[in-house]
Amino acid sequence: MSESVSICVCILTFQRPALLEAAIESIQAQTLLGNPNFKLSGLIVDNDRNRAGEAVALEFAESPIPFRYAVEENRGVVCGRNRVLQEAGDSDFLAFLDDDEIATPEWLERLVDTQRKFNADVVTGPVDSILEDPPAWVLEGKFFAPRSYSTGLRPVYVETNNILMKGSLAQRYRFDMLFNETGGEDTYFFNQIRRDGGVMVWCEDARVNETVSAKRTTSEWLIDRERSTANRLTRCKMIETPGIATACVRLTRGLASLGIGSFFLLTSFGSATRSVRGHQRIARFWGTFFALRGETHIYYKQGASLS
Repeated sequence: MSESVSICVCILTFQRPALLEAAIESIQAQTLLGNPNFKLSGLIVDNDRNRAGEAVALEFAESPIPFRYAVEENRGVVCGRNRVLQEAGDSDFLAFLDDDEIATPEWLERLVDTQRKFNADVVTGPVDSILEDPPAWVLEGKFFAPRSYSTGLRPVYVETNNILMKGSLAQRYRFDMLFNETGGEDTYFFNQIRRDGGVMVWCEDARVNETVSAKRTTSEWLIDRERSTANRLTRCKMIETPGIATACVRLTRGLASLGIGSFFLLTSFGSATRSVRGHQRIARFWGTFFALRGETHIYYKQGASLS
């Protein structure tokens, strides 16, 4: 290479300074840091007007991978993500990591290798969950098992919790404010890129670890997440392809989830795992149903991070 390739690692944060510090420390340990062909930098966008992440960010302002700090006072995940695109869009590549995640040392190197091999516009990989004292039924049911595909596969959906994307995309696209409080902004964002011919591939070896608090390993949280996921996915589909045909497809799938969920409940026989699976399936139906009625499920109640 005649010039080094610039990569900006971007972290959107909201009132989780301890987790943010761990995330940044994992970036400082990246194996790609020693490669002279790459110029690495970092960006922290704080979606908290009280600047909860500022002290942590300043600690790494002059680190081997220096981090810049910006505050986005307009509350909401879309506002925060669009500020990231605005601040880091002049880099050759943007890598996204959540503030509650820890990247493995080879994370960036694996993403870059896969991007080059497949000439991809976007590369994504798995998120392994680190559970805090989970109930036995959560482990038995593998409710937090990561997605797993062969490297090079084209994933159906892409999320911002583990990606590398070309910086040119940050200049052409923005996250849609329709999803500012509901989530699903990343699904819609990357679907637009795919629609326009963007190449997205999976990298099985580009792994990050996500800290999952005890309040997320409850039946209530897991069921609520399924309702929210179905709601925002249906909204995405209806916005992308409006009309009765899309609505019928979504409703049919929702009704199928309702039937399967009811069967699970009737045959659970005291199994907490099967019972929660049943309630999750039924929640998918309700999430779909209310989306078709034009109703949204508010997922982000306190800014960029789900609490």
